[in-house]
Amino acid sequence: MVKIILTANAFSGNLPTNIGLFLPNLEVLLLDLNQLTGNIPSSLCNSSKLTMLSLASNLFTGPVPKHLGHLKHVEVLQLFQNQLTNEPGSIELSFLTDLTNCTSLVRLEMEENKLSGTLPNSIGNLSNSLEILSVSVNQLIGTIPKEIGSLRNLNVLDLANNNLNGNIPSTLGEIKSLQRLYLGGNNFHGSIPNEICLLSNLGELYAEYNKLSGSIPSCIENLGEYGSEGRVSTNGDIYSFGVMLLETFTRKKPTNEMFSAKINLRQWVSTSLPNKIMEIVDGGLLRMQNGSDMVTSQSILLAILELGLECTSDMPMERSDIKKVLVKLNKIRKQLLHIQSI
Repeated sequence: MVKIILTANAFSGNLPTNIGLFLPNLEVLLLDLNQLTGNIPSSLCNSSKLTMLSLASNLFTGPVPKHLGHLKHVEVLQLFQNQLTNEPGSIELSFLTDLTNCTSLVRLEMEENKLSGTLPNSIGNLSNSLEILSVSVNQLIGTIPKEIGSLRNLNVLDLANNNLNGNIPSTLGEIKSLQRLYLGGNNFHGSIPNEICLLSNLGELYAEYNKLSGSIPSCIENLGEYGSEGRVSTNGDIYSFGVMLLETFTRKKPTNEMFSAKINLRQWVSTSLPNKIMEIVDGGLLRMQNGSDMVTSQSILLAILELGLECTSDMPMERSDIKKVLVKLNKIRKQLLHIQSI
């Protein structure tokens, strides 16, 4: 058995404690969006070939298994929307230290659990490939370690809605690839560091509901664009670009209230295509000019949203590369120009 995908069903009960012992060749395990309970079996660490593990949006309890660091090939680890806790007696999120052994890790999503404690200094030793780190909506305390600046390929950092305090570290300015920074709903004080202006790719900065003061860096006025030039470079993050496409054409953000349950923006779009496309796209895009053909226009919108889905695939290796994206965008552009010329 190489892949097990049971996403979005109504499975309940506990996972077998020895599940990992019988699946040594497993590479993909997707059990998200179910009603599974109990502890996450530590035996999963024996499935050492796993590249993708998603147990998100279930009812798992207990501590995050401390031996997840044995999954040295894992690229995507999603445990969000459960009731997971830290290791008993540990002040730090000790599992993050264990995960420093996962040198291929690209996405680590732990939001909406019951994690308490501090972020360890070892957070800076996480994978050099890490693009998304989310531990929002938990019960974290303490400060953001300055070592976080070592995560040089990080695109999304979400620490919102915790009890973090102290100053926003200036070392965030060292994460040149950072595009989305969510720090709202904490107790940060002091000023926003000027080093934030070094983040030329930063498109979103949320720091609402804190205790920040002082002057606002002048560069903040440039945010809202997608990067400093409002375009995607060949080094840009395909995943974030795909999210931007989905956001733009649906006028829905991933943080929209409708996605607080067991479905996210990508899943909502995916399950709506192609039959319900006109129900999810921004109404402003439906105002056709010059009697443009509605069916043709729908096909263009469908192509754009499908491209967004391709760019946001859970498996990084399944995402389109920048060259293919540009080819498809150019094709869509020609179709649009053709419609407008009719």
